[in-house]
Amino acid sequence: MSTMHMTTLNSIMTFRAQNLPSEVTNGLRSACCALCGLLTVAVLVAPTAAQPALNPTEPLAFVGDQPITRAEVDLQLGRVSTADNPVAALPPALEGTTIHLIALQRQALQTLREMKQSVAPTELDKWFEEHPITDEQRSGPGEESIRQLMEFRLSWQPYLAKHLTDQNVQRHFDNQRQRFDGTLFNLEMISTAVPPGTSPARQVAVDKLLKLRQQAIENGDELSVVVRDDKAFELLKAAKLRGSGDLHPTLIDTVLKLKKNEWSQPVHSPVGVHVIHLIDVTAGTRELSEVEGEVRAHMLYFLLEHLAAKSSKQHPLRPAEQP
Repeated sequence: MSTMHMTTLNSIMTFRAQNLPSEVTNGLRSACCALCGLLTVAVLVAPTAAQPALNPTEPLAFVGDQPITRAEVDLQLGRVSTADNPVAALPPALEGTTIHLIALQRQALQTLREMKQSVAPTELDKWFEEHPITDEQRSGPGEESIRQLMEFRLSWQPYLAKHLTDQNVQRHFDNQRQRFDGTLFNLEMISTAVPPGTSPARQVAVDKLLKLRQQAIENGDELSVVVRDDKAFELLKAAKLRGSGDLHPTLIDTVLKLKKNEWSQPVHSPVGVHVIHLIDVTAGTRELSEVEGEVRAHMLYFLLEHLAAKSSKQHPLRPAEQP
């Protein structure tokens, strides 16, 4: 991976948000740290292209009827963007990854509200009395977005304290050893970039990938030949992919279910649609004591997705251009 892409991963991990208290940035880091594998896939399916600075108030996507603006994406990445001083546009893959994260947070918060496990309004008001919103933040993401972000943070931490226990971490490791124990996967994957969220473009991508999959299986064609003439598709050939950190967790879920030389059906990630061919597996030997950080990181993502899924039908993520 290039230095630029490693820097991009680091920006997701560190969240050095200007003018935001550490409580906010720490909470974001907790919610994001398991998404590094997604960014690896994002780089593969959506190459970086130089883009001009854009309007920070522009809606990039919607969760239900609520827009996700460019300024909110910048906030997640620790960038301050205002109408008078917009920052440069992000690579499409990083932008899509961050949009997906914001959607998960909003959907999870809605679930916590319905479970009556969200922070009380009086406690939220008290927090903002102690940490006033600055004028720069109001002109960027806006007060409502920052309040919602902090409501998620203050509600998310007690939920984590209840579920992210040593016992649950051990159980998570035991149930998915191949994901964490250093097992290496030799695989091929065809990917095509699609914006995050539900859209007709995803079904179009599924149909195209099914045809490519069938062509490769029936004719025994090399995948490089199958995708050679279509620039919408990217091919990954990797002999030593790990179960944690190298691919988005959803894709690893699929890999773990495949037998040697088996092809997957099209599988969705936030940044695209993929078909995976598992060639071989080399067993790992690491124990929980060696990978506990990775297991906890995956549990954070797992718990966030679990909460979000309960509200995703009522508050779906969709691209801004979809009516």
